[in-house]
Amino acid sequence: MLRKFIYGLCLVALLVIAGGYGYLHTKLPQRSGEIVLPGLKHKVQVLFDEWAVPHIEAQNEQDAYLALGYLHAQDRLFQLELMIRVAQGRLSEILGEDMLDADRYFRTLGISRFAETYAKDYFHKNPQNVKDALKAYLSGLNAFVSGGPAPIEFTLLGIPKREYTIKDLICTGVYMSYTFTNAVRQDPLLSYIHNTFGAGYLKDLAVYWPKDDTKIDVSGKSSGSELELAELSFEIANVLSQVPPFFGSNAWAVSGSRTKSGKVILANDPHIGYAAPSTWYEAHLKTPDWELYGHHIAGIPFAIIGHNRRMAWGVTMLQNDDLDFYLERSNPDNPDQVWFRDDWEDLKIIEEAIPVRDREDYPLRIRISRHGPVINDVLEPVKESVKQPVALSWQMLSDFENSTEQVFYELGHSKTLADTHAAVSKLHAPGLNISYGDAEGNIAWWAAARLLIRPSHVNSFIFLDGASGKDEFTGYRDFSGNPQSVNPDSGIVFNANNQPGDMGTGLEPGYYAPETRARRLSQLLKQEKYDWTTSDMQQIQLDTKHPGIPRLRKYFLEVLNESSGRDKVFQSAAETFINWDGNHSKDAVGPTIYHRLFYHLSISIFADEIGEKGTMVLLSTSLADKSIPRILSNPESPWWDNLNTKEKIETRQDILSTAWVKTVQSLQQDYGTSVENWEWGRIHTLEIQHLLGRKKPLNLLFNLGPYPVPGSKGVLNQLRHKYGPRALKVSSGPSTRRVIDFSDAENSDGISPTGQSGYFFDPHYADQTPLYLAGKFRTQRMNRDDIIANQASRLIFLPE
Repeated sequence: MLRKFIYGLCLVALLVIAGGYGYLHTKLPQRSGEIVLPGLKHKVQVLFDEWAVPHIEAQNEQDAYLALGYLHAQDRLFQLELMIRVAQGRLSEILGEDMLDADRYFRTLGISRFAETYAKDYFHKNPQNVKDALKAYLSGLNAFVSGGPAPIEFTLLGIPKREYTIKDLICTGVYMSYTFTNAVRQDPLLSYIHNTFGAGYLKDLAVYWPKDDTKIDVSGKSSGSELELAELSFEIANVLSQVPPFFGSNAWAVSGSRTKSGKVILANDPHIGYAAPSTWYEAHLKTPDWELYGHHIAGIPFAIIGHNRRMAWGVTMLQNDDLDFYLERSNPDNPDQVWFRDDWEDLKIIEEAIPVRDREDYPLRIRISRHGPVINDVLEPVKESVKQPVALSWQMLSDFENSTEQVFYELGHSKTLADTHAAVSKLHAPGLNISYGDAEGNIAWWAAARLLIRPSHVNSFIFLDGASGKDEFTGYRDFSGNPQSVNPDSGIVFNANNQPGDMGTGLEPGYYAPETRARRLSQLLKQEKYDWTTSDMQQIQLDTKHPGIPRLRKYFLEVLNESSGRDKVFQSAAETFINWDGNHSKDAVGPTIYHRLFYHLSISIFADEIGEKGTMVLLSTSLADKSIPRILSNPESPWWDNLNTKEKIETRQDILSTAWVKTVQSLQQDYGTSVENWEWGRIHTLEIQHLLGRKKPLNLLFNLGPYPVPGSKGVLNQLRHKYGPRALKVSSGPSTRRVIDFSDAENSDGISPTGQSGYFFDPHYADQTPLYLAGKFRTQRMNRDDIIANQASRLIFLPE
């Protein structure tokens, strides 16, 4: 009887599994057969290669974008929905009250309000071909929403399917732009340091670019009362930690005079927060008179990076300063008025209700000054302590003439170097470095942005005076004055988010990355080598050597030598660190010691002034990495003294010794007394998370990893981690690696951290991950015969 019961139970389990399998199978994207697609003028053929990259063959451009919208939606609809909800402040509706902080912040910021106004009053000003392409993509997207299966995430979270709008697509682009900015994390903290401790402390922070650090080469010349600002910085950083960020990137182009093939080679690896699915959706679009292989972001029809047989471009973040905080002066008799120049001005008041899952709507009151939304109103921990209104002014949300859609459409249709220059000159925000190469032998780099002109007295890295009118920006630079380099004599253009050089108008202020990646690129690319190959460029992208290690280590030599008189663990750790070559390989121990040392050094230097929370905010920006070398070089810096020890004034040597001792003791406690077991891959790991995978046991279905990985902050293969006292979990890194050699542009190389699909049950959800982790590449196919030879399936779209 028991045996029959067990057999019956097994049969029921098998039926449940089979039923579940059948249900999951219904959610798979369709990559073969035929689909009737409303709005098509002619038949469209889509050949999927072995990586599920669609090669779309259409008779006209609108049909190509219509098909792209459908395909993008069937693979990435939940990704699109999530980006829109973040931008519009609508996460609480599906995820509950835990997301209220993020929703309050983004609703107050006003991305949704901007997109609504732009869609209604300014979208029609775009060129007709741009409007037609965007509307076709949107039509294809909505066709899938109407006729295709709802993503599994929609089912699990109870998200209703709905028709998307131009406003929604604008929101995704603006949200992407917002994640580029570091000002929101850094400026409140710098204002606190300036107001509390004075200019002496601010002077030793690398707020402006250090004089001798590597800059991007250019060619040519152009003709109040104390606030709890630190707490404001902490809370903004906390809110932004809930949404995926965009961090850093590398890009370079080398002319044919320096390559083995005699043709230009372009390389680019944008660094973005890891997530499943990954950021980019690859697609190859072809019509009788146009062709492009591009990397697309959900909701944006035009490739952000792309190439064809004639040209290629890559992007990195410029990180110019286009976001300011203004300290407003409130009317003591009316808190909804602020002073400007010579009169009280009414704040604009907007009242909204945020839908929250499983509870009543949350009422939100938004106040807006002439400078922007009052941001401290919606950050609950600082709402009471920061009494004066702090308005956030971001150029992206006030410039309705900025059409990023037109810029990237025209980049993808560029036929000459002059076309590309004309396209990038139209970009106002976000600020981007655009690197370029073509089959004619041209290479170029442009700092593409509408750069602000501010009064000479203004320090835009701290809070500005919103009342006097004296801190307002006065205009914009002409694009001809932007940093740029076209066909330089060196035969090389490169950037790694570092400071652009001076075109004759002074260095452009910004939140630039530390110079270590740029210095390493300079070391590698500027050597006397004239036979560069695609393989060489791939190895540069995978390089893990940190060129700043010798500079930091020299300050610790006395402390390290003192370790010879301590126990064997200290002796072995000191010897390992002294002999380490700076490479961040998985089996190296040096990186483990260095990053734990950098953490304890940062805590020892900064925590007594700005607290441990403030130090962690500093470590989340590039400012700590840039500032510590400067502080180390100044033994008289006020940062060395520990304000918590009144009876003693600490010296540089005291702090270095304290940091080293804490480093070795903590590593010994965490990983044992055998220093050789402190391997970097044991500490430095990557788990690529899906939103649903944040909850166990769903992580087993949706997440990838964790994997031991090489690289680090500050190296070219920048797998960036968050600092902490123990294991270092990687949060961002190369979102793709791509190399285009114009001797064979039809077969360029690229790779994704995950795969094309956003559906965990799809074989293409993570089929590229093993190659990515191994530092390998796959072919980005454009040759039709090659595509057919590697064809996995064929899908036909038919007109009604």
